[in-house]
Amino acid sequence: MLLKGMKVLDLSLLLPGPFCSLMLASLGAEVIKVEPVGEGDPIRYMISGLFSFLNRSKKSITLNLKNEKGKEIFFRLAKRCNVVLEGFRPGVVKRLGIDYESVKKVNPEIIYCSLSGYGQSGPYANLPGHDLNYQGVAGLLSISGNPSSPPEAASGIQAADICGTMFALSAILAAYAYYMKEGRGQYIDVSMTDGILAWMGPRLCEWVAHRKPDKKRFMTRGSYGVFRTRDGKYISLGVIERHFWENFCRLIGRTDLLVDKYCTWEGRNKYSDEINPIIEKAIGEKDRDEWLKLFFENNIPGAPVNSLSELDSDPQLIARGLFEKDQAGGYFVQPFPAKFSEKEDSRLSPPPDVGEHNEILLKELGYSDDEIDYLKEEKVI
Repeated sequence: MLLKGMKVLDLSLLLPGPFCSLMLASLGAEVIKVEPVGEGDPIRYMISGLFSFLNRSKKSITLNLKNEKGKEIFFRLAKRCNVVLEGFRPGVVKRLGIDYESVKKVNPEIIYCSLSGYGQSGPYANLPGHDLNYQGVAGLLSISGNPSSPPEAASGIQAADICGTMFALSAILAAYAYYMKEGRGQYIDVSMTDGILAWMGPRLCEWVAHRKPDKKRFMTRGSYGVFRTRDGKYISLGVIERHFWENFCRLIGRTDLLVDKYCTWEGRNKYSDEINPIIEKAIGEKDRDEWLKLFFENNIPGAPVNSLSELDSDPQLIARGLFEKDQAGGYFVQPFPAKFSEKEDSRLSPPPDVGEHNEILLKELGYSDDEIDYLKEEKVI
């Protein structure tokens, strides 16, 4: 496994942090998940199956981090780990006495990553927030989707949460590579809002290039969007380059559209009100599968818009091995979406019960059976 030997102490709950540590676990890292004493991570009870998806191949230990003995266990674990990951609001870990500077005293080589909504600095840093809020600040909500889409279609995915996960993962791997070379750890401050703003880069460049165009021009694309087929299903059409536009016009029998006015990307966007109704009418004359076959045969960038129920039957997703069944027969998406020629292929183990590995981990730290019983009685674990 690529990250065999990396040990991660994960204090995060809910979605962003646990998704990051899932990626690390899928690459071979040992992940110890720290959960609150009692019911554990709240997401266990919020959305059926989501905890299982996020927390496979991890070990669970319950700790009361407000208790001195609980903090003592935390530091003993941190001393043996390469990475600490936390997702609290800024200031929480410092108040608990388990912040980077405190951990660094017992493990100078630690990589300590804080993943939060707005980052550790700035006027919004201490505000509560969720994915939607971070998308709004970064500008993504202002350009997302089709203005005429129904409200339920605009909910999308937790883009900021997952974006933050990816930047935290990248930063941890970069810091780990630096540690392997220089033998030094460091602190990492990851903001989900900053991450979304980075993702906004291409759209911001377009906005500036068009000298801040009005909303309609900025939002509308010609020959680029989602279109309804005769059987009530949908396809996505991504015709940007001129040769694709020429192929598409020939396919639908509209060579009259091969004029300078429409043959550039800029032109089709400018005259999208003229172009898109023609495309909508043409696409509505055949079923989805007919169009997909024709697109493939004529070198046109078109693809199905799958419903969630269709995902595990899509031939591309099946061919890439992106779904696996859990023990209950439900599907999970494979956790790491990249293929490595030298990575050992292995399945992730089931998610842990709350505190399932308390005794194993504490005995590894040198605690006796009597001491573990005492910690249970005192609700330290």
